[in-house]
Amino acid sequence: MREIESLAEAVDATVAVIETAPRSMVVYSRDGDLPLLGHPRVIDALRVALTAHRDATLRVILQQPEGLGASHPLIALAQRLASRIELRSPTDPVDRREPGAWIAAERGGFVYRPLANRFSGEASPMAPARAHQLIAGFDPVFERCERCTQFRALGL
Repeated sequence: MREIESLAEAVDATVAVIETAPRSMVVYSRDGDLPLLGHPRVIDALRVALTAHRDATLRVILQQPEGLGASHPLIALAQRLASRIELRSPTDPVDRREPGAWIAAERGGFVYRPLANRFSGEASPMAPARAHQLIAGFDPVFERCERCTQFRALGL
C-alpha cells in the first residue's frame, strides 16, 4: 500500500488499478471527480479495460450528478458503453453523507481518498482485503440508488 498526495499520483494509482481489474470495478464519487475520472489516461484505461473483456463492468455511484453533463469524459464513455457502465445516484440522505471517494476492483486494487475534495489518500494495485471491504460497503448503497437516466444518449 502506498500514500498518494497529488492529482498526478492519484491518476497513476487509478490507472494501475484499472489495468489490473479485467472484469469488475466500482467507483464512488461525489461529483464525477473531473480532474481524476475525466483525465485522459484514466478514461483511456477504462475504455481499454471495459472493451477487452466481454463481461467487464463498471458500477458508479455519483452523489451529486446534477452538475454533470455529457461533456464529462466519464459520462461520454458511459453513453458509448451503456451496457458496460451503470451510473446511479443515492436518494437516501444517509447515503449522501459519505465524505470519501474511491475506485476498487474485484481483483484487489483500490484507490481511496478519505475526503473527496482532496487527492491525498492510499492506493494499491493489489490489496484484496481492502478492495473487497470497499466493494462490500459499496454494494448495498448501489442497490438502494436510482439509475442516472438523465445521462442516457438519445438516438434520434
